Amino acid sequence: MNAELSQIEIVDFKTIFDSLVNTLKVRYGVTVYIGPVPGPFIGQLDGKDIWIDFEQNPGNAVFTLAHPFGHTVQWNIDKGLRELALNDVPVIERDFPRIYKYEREASQYGLALLQEVGAGELAAWLTNCFGSDWKFLKHCYLTGEKVRFALADANTEPLLEALPIPAFTPQRWAIRGAF
Repeated sequence: MNAELSQIEIVDFKTIFDSLVNTLKVRYGVTVYIGPVPGPFIGQLDGKDIWIDFEQNPGNAVFTLAHPFGHTVQWNIDKGLRELALNDVPVIERDFPRIYKYEREASQYGLALLQEVGAGELAAWLTNCFGSDWKFLKHCYLTGEKVRFALADANTEPLLEALPIPAFTPQRWAIRGAF
């Protein structure tokens, strides 16, 4: 296990999660619902609200909140990114660079949110979470199989750099499952 991952064991993810939920509601007008999430997902979003499955461990819950918050920002500031996310056409390999950029940017907004609540030291951890998620998505797009990858197997991503969170007004769009 690399040094960045071993340091995560001492992080109080529950407190960070609670801070994220409060910040999303108070500062950004995004409501987080904690409870069962329908279907095979552990989270979902619609551009205004985020749902998180209550049966996750706190670390997973932090990523499942930070990353979809990034998508919430994207959907509300860029119609093209919202359409990319809600498009029901099959993904082909030439779409990967555009989807990768979209997914990475969501995590960069998520990192800015973590920094906002005083958890910026999780940049390497969030980068590994993003890497694991990207490997999952790419594999799923290529094969149709949903295979989870360990964080330790995803530490080849360049370190995320936070993107400033722009002003936006949350609007409800279609619901999309996450993870």
